[in-house]
Amino acid sequence: MPSPKAENESGYDMIYKRFAIVLLSLILTIFSQTLYAGDKSLSIYTPFTFATSSIAYNSLDAKKEESVVGRGSSSSKFGFGVNFGFQKNASIFAEKLAVGDASKDIYLAGIKFNSKDAALSGSGADNPEVTSAKSNKDFRLVGDFIKVSYILGLSRITQNIGALESDGTGGGVVKYERQSGYNAVFGIDILPMKSSFVHLVPLRVVTTLGRSGTSAFVSTEIGFSLPDL
Repeated sequence: MPSPKAENESGYDMIYKRFAIVLLSLILTIFSQTLYAGDKSLSIYTPFTFATSSIAYNSLDAKKEESVVGRGSSSSKFGFGVNFGFQKNASIFAEKLAVGDASKDIYLAGIKFNSKDAALSGSGADNPEVTSAKSNKDFRLVGDFIKVSYILGLSRITQNIGALESDGTGGGVVKYERQSGYNAVFGIDILPMKSSFVHLVPLRVVTTLGRSGTSAFVSTEIGFSLPDL
């Protein structure tokens, strides 16, 4: 007979697989649309993580009082990412996130859905000359700022996870083991900028939830774009 723990792990694995299948289906749908849609772009950027919080390890199949996450120190906070899509509606992204913690390796992938209305538009938007320039897709270093983009994705987090064990003297020691897990990712981009050649997200907040515990990351993105691919 399988143990209850094995049954729970099997059930959680099924949840993650279903989430991954739904996410992959959305990505494939958006990707197929971008093949024929206008205003396509490929952006290469670096996410700079300036705030992070790893909440007490509370993944769906772990006991809070027995599991801890190891922490390390690192000066690396610049990651690397690629964003593809049509910026008016949605985009697909993949990146390696550097959180300043040497004990973690974090990869993110997913979809960004942009809000429809721009929060800040260039002055004279109704001017025929401005409209003509936009329709001809002239060089635009500074573009419109979208109110918010919604992020849905999947993360792979590899980190040191330990459990408290008795040392035989009434005390306890933590023994760590390197483990990887897949988490659901939810987040928002605040005031991302639409530009012909600049990729800019002033503020991004991402939360991961799943077998690798719960974590929150606050970052900013900056890079360059190649439009009209």
